[in-house]
Amino acid sequence: MREEKLKRWKNYGVLALTLAVALAGSYKYISSYSTVSSNVSGKEMPICSVEMKEKKAALTFEVAWGDEDIRKILDILKIHRIHATFFVTGDWVEKYPEITGEIREAGHELANHSKSHRNMIEMDEEQQRMEIMQVHEKVEELTGAEMQLFRLPYDNYDDSLIRTIKACGYYPVEWSVDTGDTE
Repeated sequence: MREEKLKRWKNYGVLALTLAVALAGSYKYISSYSTVSSNVSGKEMPICSVEMKEKKAALTFEVAWGDEDIRKILDILKIHRIHATFFVTGDWVEKYPEITGEIREAGHELANHSKSHRNMIEMDEEQQRMEIMQVHEKVEELTGAEMQLFRLPYDNYDDSLIRTIKACGYYPVEWSVDTGDTE
């Protein structure tokens, strides 16, 4: 009788261990297929904030026009040991490839802000893909950076554009606080 109980408990132990291993393995498998959704009431939306346990802020810059302040910004960020994300346009990268490299070398994240900073909802899907992927390929060729974030020009989007951005392998993101420092 005692041996039977011991055998039963061993079987329970083996079963529990097997279930624990299966659960851990399935978590690893399932989590690799998880996605970030930004769908609100059926409308596709860009990501504007991410909830975290710690209070944090993401500092971002849109880089589409000149180069007047970029090196000053990089110096200030270096002094304060702050890393930021620079959303660059393809036209800017083509005009300032050396500064693009400096941003990357300083440890900042490069992110996509379209090729030409045009209103993308006025384009067809193929034109949208070209606006996204041309800058992607140029930045990767120039710096080796694999960009993952895309900021929409003029904060202008529709469901189709958000789906196109995601299909190109990007997370569409916007800001949660606008500094109002644009012209």
